[in-house]
Amino acid sequence: MTFRYKTRARFANDPVTVHLGNGWHLSLEPLHFDIGMEDAQGDPVYLTAPVYQLSDGPSIPWFVEWLVSRKDTMHMGFLHDALRSGLKTSNFATDGLMLDAAMACGLPFWRAWLAFIGVRLGTLIGFKSEAPAEVIASAVVRVMEIDGLAVDEVQYSRGECRILTKKINQDD
Repeated sequence: MTFRYKTRARFANDPVTVHLGNGWHLSLEPLHFDIGMEDAQGDPVYLTAPVYQLSDGPSIPWFVEWLVSRKDTMHMGFLHDALRSGLKTSNFATDGLMLDAAMACGLPFWRAWLAFIGVRLGTLIGFKSEAPAEVIASAVVRVMEIDGLAVDEVQYSRGECRILTKKINQDD
């Protein structure tokens, strides 16, 4: 008997991101994750990581990282960071979604399971990465250039791990 786990969850888009150095990336578009469920009207339910989210990928311990490449699972990191900071989901719910997100990134079940266990361990031991000052500065400059904004129109939200602009605040 072979155990097979399949997920209906999928990443609905592949947003443009910019590498900022030290393994950190900045999303230039929102990331939409279809959780594989439908609402009352039959439409897919999405979780969204916002534009200008900063991420260093999935928060997994070094001893699992050799099996779960950050390069191949960067979308997981954006989703995880958005869920923990912006949507304020519980640790367990957020980490649980990582199993489906890992498989949506193309990982086979056994590697996705190791990614999930790695993220769970990281959560349980209190692992949290903070964006270094030079990464934040680089992200702010990129956003200013992209949106044509002045310094006083852009700020870093540490709690949300993203860049906020007057333009974004007006759209919300």
